[in-house]
Amino acid sequence: MTQNLSPQAYARTAGVVYLIEIALAFAVNPVWSRLVGAGGVLVTGAEIAAPLSPWRLAFAGEVLTYLCYAVIAAMFYALLRPVNPILALLSAFLMLAHAAIGATSALGRLAALQLLSGSGNLAAIDPRQLQAMASLALQLHNDGHDVGLVFFAFHCAVLGYLLYQSGYFPKAFGVLFALASLCLLTSIVTSFLVPAINAAIFPAIVLPLFLAQLLFTLWLTLIGVNLRKWPIDLDHMPAT
Repeated sequence: MTQNLSPQAYARTAGVVYLIEIALAFAVNPVWSRLVGAGGVLVTGAEIAAPLSPWRLAFAGEVLTYLCYAVIAAMFYALLRPVNPILALLSAFLMLAHAAIGATSALGRLAALQLLSGSGNLAAIDPRQLQAMASLALQLHNDGHDVGLVFFAFHCAVLGYLLYQSGYFPKAFGVLFALASLCLLTSIVTSFLVPAINAAIFPAIVLPLFLAQLLFTLWLTLIGVNLRKWPIDLDHMPAT
């Protein structure tokens, strides 16, 4: 029964886990940017192979971000099911697809670490070849990540509609997530078709996505659901 559930508990859980995901993303991205630059490898194999090296921790952190997305997808489904069960399920599926593709593409970064470490049988391969293969592995990761973002962009569009129609969340979040979806899709398309344009508009084009995620996360954590407008049961859904 819906009345036995706690919407505020779902909201708080989603907010806290989303804050963890955002913090992890900010922590790991600078680490990866120092791994390989335009001039080649910036770290030695010994540094990568060391226990608890920053790059190994960054890989673990990246995988953890996708686990966070899985938890968030479940919480969002519970929060938005009263609005439209089918669309809430679609939104959760799109976020889970993003997480699954992202976690799989992260193997490209793990492969790059293994190649750059030069350990075991890799010691017989020319270091320049290892660097080239590592760069390819990282590029495959980036391409896979972009594919996952396509699913995330459509998740944001469906999420925006559900938030706008809910009645128990501010409609402004619905508009903001819809705008974020459009901007994210624009960034992905220009990155693939016209990289020069993407370089010129990035990161401004993804700013709405960051603001939507951060503001909604803070709202969930600090304020949560307007319980006065929360439907008593699924037979009394908000008007759409």
